[in-house]
Amino acid sequence: MQWHTSFSNKSILNLKPIESDIDIAKLLVLNSAYDNVKVDDDIIFELDECELAIISVNNGKISLQTTQFDDVVCSGYAIALTTFHGVCHITTDTTSTISILLFSGSLWHNILEKQLSKRVLLFNNSSIRLFLSSLPECVAEISDISAISYSFILSLRNSVLSEQAHYPFVVEAALNIIEEDYAFLEGVQDLAERVEVSVGHLTRLFKQSIGLTPLQCLTQFRIAHSKQLLLDNSLTISTIASLCGFANANYFAKVFRHEVGMSPSEYLQSKNVSNKKAKSSDIYLL
Repeated sequence: MQWHTSFSNKSILNLKPIESDIDIAKLLVLNSAYDNVKVDDDIIFELDECELAIISVNNGKISLQTTQFDDVVCSGYAIALTTFHGVCHITTDTTSTISILLFSGSLWHNILEKQLSKRVLLFNNSSIRLFLSSLPECVAEISDISAISYSFILSLRNSVLSEQAHYPFVVEAALNIIEEDYAFLEGVQDLAERVEVSVGHLTRLFKQSIGLTPLQCLTQFRIAHSKQLLLDNSLTISTIASLCGFANANYFAKVFRHEVGMSPSEYLQSKNVSNKKAKSSDIYLL
């Protein structure tokens, strides 16, 4: 992990594997754990390949901006981040504290592969608090930490599977279609026809299951992918609008401003400013 900013909190666990532990570390190990970090300034970091970060919000709420999404994570929840998310930027308007767990190795990816390839991975942070309380206060054998980490990652996968099991089949099928075909869907009517239910029934199921309408989910997916494409300077706004399923550039800009609170060009400018800030700051390595 590369820290683009520093914060006044010491790691409660910072393992340095010795030569005999290298093979274990390649599979799965918790490299570092930061508990109750006070977010009183921007926190910017970027993960290396084969790293998984779990950000748990203990108090307050944070704004989390990555190249893949912008969202608010509230107290009681945690989110999983990988190198796929690029530079991660955490800010807050309130008094907030977070915990950060940094795992490395190939095993966590194998365990969470299907979950990480789908929607944003959000957890209830009760399991994170339990995991932190189980860590030794002093440096322990890396094999012991690896075993505890393995159990923790499994518990996360099981909790996600349990949450997904509450989605009706029709909702899960519709979400899969949105994820795979968001650029070509002609609206909620088209989506409802593909899963063979009425628009009204599909809307009711979505609201009951995830608290959003099908149109809101479709729009969120289109906007999330448009943010990625905006970073490609070779693409015009019209091209991005078309690639994300919007009728034209004007309608795309209108929806983007409604969802994000700024125009596509303003968003791109804010990303450039954040990246310049990150590059110009001191970098702290774990």
